Amino acid sequence: MSKAKKGPLPTLEATYQMGVISIENLPENNYFNGNLGVQLAADGRVWVCIDGQAFLRFTPSGKQDG
Repeated sequence: MSKAKKGPLPTLEATYQMGVISIENLPENNYFNGNLGVQLAADGRVWVCIDGQAFLRFTPSGKQDG
């Protein structure tokens, strides 16, 4: 895992992309304190992690929506 960057988060414009979404490693509770991580790859893949574990993975299909 890469080191987290400190400081303010950048503001990004909303974008929409069609692709495959995989929901993994559901947390035991619906409400808790935890560490949220987001990683964006140059090819459009996205990972959302909770406490260092992949929660959601996205792989774009190449079609843009909107």
